[in-house]
Amino acid sequence: MSDRLTLEQTRVSLAAYIPKGAKVWGAVHLVGSVFFLLLRGLSRELVRVEKAIQLYRQHQIPDVTVLYLEEWEKALGIPDDCFLKTGDEIERLRDVKAKLASLGIQSANDFVELAALFGFVVTVEGGIGSVLYPGSFSSDKEARNTIVVTFDVVDPNAFPYTFPFTFEQNQTAIVECLFAKLKPITNDLIFVYV
Repeated sequence: MSDRLTLEQTRVSLAAYIPKGAKVWGAVHLVGSVFFLLLRGLSRELVRVEKAIQLYRQHQIPDVTVLYLEEWEKALGIPDDCFLKTGDEIERLRDVKAKLASLGIQSANDFVELAALFGFVVTVEGGIGSVLYPGSFSSDKEARNTIVVTFDVVDPNAFPYTFPFTFEQNQTAIVECLFAKLKPITNDLIFVYV
């Protein structure tokens, strides 16, 4: 059942606001009178505006539609260092959702979920709790101030090739860029690929 009023229901609703008693207001319910036709015209506009508002409300969320994709990108400052505003609408929509998700990043799980938007499985841990400790760090202080992000992919900077020679783009570059922007200023980042 729709909660929107029909044209006739809207006209009756408008007519209810007209004062009672005077002869001049009596034509409000007289079919064919100027007053009746005026209210019907106003009702038609109100119904049209209501439909436009409903359409906007249904399509304002990036998960649902790409109708306002340009506006979302502009509001979020895309293109930027990490998002170049290239690709098809699905990739651009993913970038908008990732940028929105990145606004509330606080914990290691938030970083893991952000990487999952791009299809990556990562683990995020402190330097002391990582497999790199103690060998890769010069001191415990450096290890405590380092975040180790482990991607469950082969090294994207490797030289993968097939015949004929095709070069693979670094698929983790966007996630790495985002993590570098979102990390606390006092921490360093190390990316590991397994």
